[in-house]
Amino acid sequence: MACHFIDEKTHEKNAISRNHRAAWTIAELRLVEQHYGITGTAQIAEALGRTIDAIRWVVRNHKFNLMEPYQPWTEEEKDIIRTRFAAGDSITRIMPLLSGRTRGAIYLMKDKLNAHSTRRWSEQEHQILAQYYPVEGMTVADRLPGRTRVAIRQAVYAMGLRLLGSEIKTVQAWRREEQQRLETHQHLSLAELAALFPERTQVAVRKVRKALVRMRNRQKIRVK
Repeated sequence: MACHFIDEKTHEKNAISRNHRAAWTIAELRLVEQHYGITGTAQIAEALGRTIDAIRWVVRNHKFNLMEPYQPWTEEEKDIIRTRFAAGDSITRIMPLLSGRTRGAIYLMKDKLNAHSTRRWSEQEHQILAQYYPVEGMTVADRLPGRTRVAIRQAVYAMGLRLLGSEIKTVQAWRREEQQRLETHQHLSLAELAALFPERTQVAVRKVRKALVRMRNRQKIRVK
């Protein structure tokens, strides 16, 4: 289930509860059981087209083996994310300090707080980027322990580095056959999907898949 972050007040004000007062299905109950306590209540309600009160009602009235309810982030937790990422600590070092928070939840909060490493780049690190990035791309991250991929991309952009041959490549329009192939196999992971398009970059595959999803969602809205 893909849930986007949204606060409860915004959800109650803006969300259209398409399943309001409809009978709960087994699939919906199972989804609540799997995600309640991990994902925020507002996100679950948004995904199911239910109100927040409806989610809470079904939790109270069904004997699920649920985790503790979703807990808002504390200022102490936010300070850990700010200071540790700013110091260049890796996610594996930060997770033990944030008990009960998943890797994905930590990264989402990190982006929300705009917490990035502020540690200055050394001359040796710049030399590593200049020597290896044009050939290896983002796999150069393995040579730079303590640097996040976001920080590396920012440094690459600031240094004006490019992958070898990238300046002579032209973007080719997607053929109808390629679009149909992507639509057929879009359930695969991004890495598996990109393998079906050796002539396309993983970034290009991801962008086109997102565009297809948006188009399908618009079509569903029109049908409703």
